[in-house]
Amino acid sequence: MTTKHDAMISDLRQAQTLIQRCVDGLAKTGPSPAAAREKRRPSVERPALPDFEKGFRSFAKTYGKGLSGPRKFVVVVAWLGKGSADKQVRLADAESKWRKTTALLGSFNRKFTVVARENDWVETKRTGYYNLRPSWQEAFQNGG
Repeated sequence: MTTKHDAMISDLRQAQTLIQRCVDGLAKTGPSPAAAREKRRPSVERPALPDFEKGFRSFAKTYGKGLSGPRKFVVVVAWLGKGSADKQVRLADAESKWRKTTALLGSFNRKFTVVARENDWVETKRTGYYNLRPSWQEAFQNGG
């Protein structure tokens, strides 16, 4: 039994050495490319309360600039729902609006809806419909 135990301890020490070597190597190379991109992203000043009276293109340009895809999805849902958490927005409508403004928002990806839900910015109470959560305005902050 002791030889198995000793062999496992030896294997774990080798793994620990290898892991430490990898960590040290990564520390020498600096931040990851994703972290470097995040630092380069410009900070955009946005008004405290979104102006839902703006047309969609203007709204998307004002509030969506510099944001990640999931955050842009929240911008689209917020405009369609006029900031109301009670208003349900059809995914088809949000996707259609987005696709008409790809020059401003980039390409639409349904993964954005999943990440927006995971961050508790939107929720779906019935299939194909989204509504804002109380924390939806966090998505308007420049966080990537």
